Amino acid sequence: MSAILAQIRKDHLQARKDRRSEAAASLSTLIGEMDKVADANKVVPDAKAVEVIKKVIKSVEEMIGHGDTYAIYEKELFSKYLPQQLTEEEIVILIKEARLGHGLSNMGQIMAHLKEHYAGLYDAKFASDEAKRQLS
Repeated sequence: MSAILAQIRKDHLQARKDRRSEAAASLSTLIGEMDKVADANKVVPDAKAVEVIKKVIKSVEEMIGHGDTYAIYEKELFSKYLPQQLTEEEIVILIKEARLGHGLSNMGQIMAHLKEHYAGLYDAKFASDEAKRQLS
């Protein structure tokens, strides 16, 4: 089990023990979404867990747009399980290192390198634009 999913399960159990029904229900929903992408051994890699959390948060943001105030609580609750994102400055450095240190010379190689080593930790649009800028 991924470290992220393990923490969500732990927090879900604690919310149930503390009789925080809103948190328990929301976390139960998130666990259900994780279970949908688990492999045969019920394993969800952290990178996949991050994708699921982002997808759920996107759905919650749509509900916020329709005036659902409970969704604001859910967004805050789910967001705490996302790992710290790389800053734009860190992405610039990583792309430069990929080009110069690893000899990657095209967009596809650079993006594949970022995805392999930093999946879910960076803004792909910014990384793509920055790679284009550095390669030109």
